[in-house]
Formats: sequence, C-alpha cells, structure tokens
Amino acid sequence: MKISRMLKIMIIVILLLLILNGISISSLISSMNERTDAIEEELELKELSSKIYESINFRSEQLSNYALLEKSQYLHAYNSSSNMEEPLIKKVMDRLKKLDAPEKLIRIMNELKVGNENLLTIESEVLKGMESGDVGRAQALITGEGYKVKKSALKGYMDVFEKELGDWVSLRSKDAQSTFENSLHIAISSVAFVSIFIITFLNFRT
Repeated sequence: MKISRMLKIMIIVILLLLILNGISISSLISSMNERTDAIEEELELKELSSKIYESINFRSEQLSNYALLEKSQYLHAYNSSSNMEEPLIKKVMDRLKKLDAPEKLIRIMNELKVGNENLLTIESEVLKGMESGDVGRAQALITGEGYKVKKSALKGYMDVFEKELGDWVSLRSKDAQSTFENSLHIAISSVAFVSIFIITFLNFRT
C-alpha cells in the first residue's frame, strides 16, 4: 500500500516536472524570438530613419542646385522628392508607438518632424524668390547660416535617434538573454529531475 502510494506521488511529481519543463521550453522559445525581433526591429527602424534623412538631403540639394544654377531639371527633381519624408516619419512614429518604445525616441522623431517643417518653410521662401525673379534673395536663403543650422540639426536628431534606438534594443536583448538563460537552467534541471524520478519509478515497479 505504501509502495502504491509512493508510486502515485512519483507520477504526480513527474507530471508536474513535465509541465514545468514545457513552460520553461515555451519561455525559452519566446525569449529567443524576442531577441530576434528586437534586432530585426532595430534594423528596420534604422533603415527607415536613414531613408528619411536621405530624402531630406536629396530634396535640399536639388533646391540648392536650382537656386544656384537656375536649371529647371533641379526644380522638377525637387518637386518630385518634396514631402517624401513625411510618410516615412509617420511610419517610424507609428511603429515606435506599436512597439511601446521609450517616449524619448518618439519625442526625437517628433522634433525631427518639426525641424523638417522649419526647413520646408525656408525652402518655400526660396521658391518664391526664384519665381519672382529675386534670385539673389533665394540664393542667400539656401546658402545662409539659418538654413545650414536647421539642416545640421536634423542630422543631429538622426544621430541621437539611432543611438537611443541602439541602447533600447540592447536593453531588450539583455532582458531576453536573461530570460533565455533562466529558462534554460529550469529546463535542464526539470529534465534532470524527470529522468531521476522516472528511473526511480521504474526501479520501484521492478
């Protein structure tokens, strides 16, 4: 009777250990996926942020060429590239919100958006100057210190954004790695205990 009861207890313990092992393996897989997702999301957001700055820089160069060289092909290139960065900025901000990213990252991207709008305001004045024949004023605006400072600020926002993004992803990866290691230890321990109890159970039966 005592042996029978002992066997029942051992079966229950084995089942509990198997459940624990299943949970730890599930957590193991989840942490691996979390780490992979974090890296992929960093690459995606960095690629989008690079495209944003490239778009702004290309647009700026085309307008500068138009004002300085007075050739219509640069105006056409400017018009075709104008505001291409707006959907990209919105996409990045939406993605950050969906990922529940730190508020600092969203704030930096919003500052970039405002900075770009300020740049567009000056560019609008450049276009007005070219259209009215006041080429000198247009050239002074596009080559002026005010425009250069605002454009440089956008590059600064991008650099800070990528650094903060990297720090956030690194933290997420560390958390995922910690969960992975803990889950691995639990899984190994539970497998070891299950093996011991199964061997003991078989010995009891024989």
